[in-house]
Amino acid sequence: MADLSITPANVKLRFGSGVSVFTANGAIAQGDVFTAHPTSGYSRTDADLANYQSVVGIAMTPAADGEQFVGHIRPGEIIDIGATGLTPGVTYYASDNPGKICPFADLAAGSRPILVGTAETSTSLRTLYVALATNL
Repeated sequence: MADLSITPANVKLRFGSGVSVFTANGAIAQGDVFTAHPTSGYSRTDADLANYQSVVGIAMTPAADGEQFVGHIRPGEIIDIGATGLTPGVTYYASDNPGKICPFADLAAGSRPILVGTAETSTSLRTLYVALATNL
């Protein structure tokens, strides 16, 4: 599977972006997609889990287990994802590798297609999260 190669230092918000602060359940890297953990905090989204998960947002800062991090949560906004080589117009999904992002064509058999966003440019993504953190 070909996940996006994200450079954490290049993950950037644009002015006026919707963010919130979350508590990590497990390590979260800058640029990881995350979901609400069933019992506490937020963990990396994993497309190969049997239970349903959705993407709440993309981590804008890293965090160790139990630490707080800033996450982008507003669908429809454009963020600089920290990766190069995105194909404009291609839709990207949560990967089988926890926290990672890949195009639909690279999802493994049996994976759940969990929408993240669509590439606007070779380095930016328009977020299309299904769930908002405030609704969980």
